[in-house]
Amino acid sequence: MEMGSKLSATESMIGIANRRGKEAIEKVTNEILASFGGDEILDNALRHFVQVSMPGAMPIFPALISLSCEAVGGNPKDTIEVGAAILLIAGAADVHDDIIDNSLTKGSKQTVFGRFGKETTLLVGDALLMRGMVILNNECAKMSKKQRDRILSLITQTSIEMSRAEILEMGLKGKLDRPLEEYFRIIEMKASVHELNMKIGAILGNGGETVVETMGQFGRTFGVVATVIEDFIDLAEYEELQNRLKNEVPPLPLLHALQNPKTRDEVISILENPRFSQKSAERITSTVRNSPEVQELIEQMTRLIRKEKQKLLLVTNRQTRKEMETLGLALLENLELLRTP
Repeated sequence: MEMGSKLSATESMIGIANRRGKEAIEKVTNEILASFGGDEILDNALRHFVQVSMPGAMPIFPALISLSCEAVGGNPKDTIEVGAAILLIAGAADVHDDIIDNSLTKGSKQTVFGRFGKETTLLVGDALLMRGMVILNNECAKMSKKQRDRILSLITQTSIEMSRAEILEMGLKGKLDRPLEEYFRIIEMKASVHELNMKIGAILGNGGETVVETMGQFGRTFGVVATVIEDFIDLAEYEELQNRLKNEVPPLPLLHALQNPKTRDEVISILENPRFSQKSAERITSTVRNSPEVQELIEQMTRLIRKEKQKLLLVTNRQTRKEMETLGLALLENLELLRTP
């Protein structure tokens, strides 16, 4: 990029996530490297998590906590320890999820499961969860009883909702003919993690009940739309699409496209071809994206995020509001790229 050129909303969002999540990421990294610096398998696996798996998507979690806290008038520095705890707890859920989904890679990187196997990955998840709960417990001891009770209650509720989502997902693995509402419900339930982060930030900032709920709803919507966009990305990646069809819930855009009889016939014929290849995946991506049903899905997601952006007027801190608006603009930017010419 040339000097002076304007960053895209997506690049700006990544910058916000990395900047606001940096200290929590560094704390987790330093904790793991200090405690697991040996050469045993568990040490190597935990280092793989913090050095390879965590830096990608996970900075958004502490970043949302930081943003929400500042949005209601709090000090984002007060969120670092809790952000680190949530990173560890979410990381534990993530590595366990890779076992359930048989995910050997994410993008071009090996998962802990892909490199170290099932048994080690289970132990990595256990270690991350325990360390996260210790940090969270230490931070809760510094809070008011009201804050502590609300945050612990929210974490419990979210953990249960995520577990229910995983169970629902297991029942829909590889199925292409169930009602779309069942698949979309799973996406909504998994977005509870983003909602949790925004609510925790607002609570740490001493926000009232109404503003906590508003921040939470923004987080839930952000999580839903971001997940749908990720489903488009999975659809276009040959190995990820293969794994989604075999071990996970199929990408939502594919399911929407199958509602069209003509598109369904074309896609099914490609999927049933024993010589399924990268080019096959590219044909599916093109066919799916061009279907009217998928274009309507894109429009639906666009309406969701635009509606949520209007609520940001209650954020009085102009810089924080601008950063939150950038998160929404980044999603809109990605949705626009998915529209057919």
